[in-house]
Amino acid sequence: MSMIELLKELEQLGSIQHSCVATPDSILASTFPEILDTNMGSASRVAHQIFNAIHSIGSDHKEIIFELDECLLMGHVVDDKTVLIMLTEKEVNMALINTSVRSVMPTIIEAIAPVTEPEPSVVPDTSTASRPAVKNNPAIEAQLRALMNQLRDLMADYIGPAVSIVFDDAYDAWRAKHGVRLGTIAELLKQLAREIDDKDDRSAFLKKSVTTVKAFSANR
Repeated sequence: MSMIELLKELEQLGSIQHSCVATPDSILASTFPEILDTNMGSASRVAHQIFNAIHSIGSDHKEIIFELDECLLMGHVVDDKTVLIMLTEKEVNMALINTSVRSVMPTIIEAIAPVTEPEPSVVPDTSTASRPAVKNNPAIEAQLRALMNQLRDLMADYIGPAVSIVFDDAYDAWRAKHGVRLGTIAELLKQLAREIDDKDDRSAFLKKSVTTVKAFSANR
């Protein structure tokens, strides 16, 4: 997936009008009209300076918001050289924006790695045995598919369209680390809950998801 496609996917998830990924020296990718590229370059330099000042006083804040006449200009740290800039309407769901950004940020970081600073090659450590992969039973996965669909729909009530990425990422991580089984499903629920910014919504999701799992187990 290209950087432009990543940005367009982000815009669909978070109701964002335009976005770009930029360093103080250049714009790496942008969905803004070309006529605004110079402005976005200036905005990225300002954002970079602000983040440097914030970090110099020991703060780890990674988001800034500029309030314009009719919209918001938001900046998120990608790495120490790069920022993600987004243009949104003033009346926007900030929790959905933040969740959408978190869901695509690892892919953006991976996409810009060759452009910024290539990772050094790593020699595999053969001194210890690799952790054995968790074995999953396809039959059990099929049995739990209906429950996964219920949890996905429940999650969508709190984070909207971002669930298409967030849920799959959490499921894959749970499947690889703990295995797909009812005995470990609490780990999946905790991972999903961490993706909900609002404390009350997070608590409500956990309560409803536990109830959903209990009802599913009782009907098996």
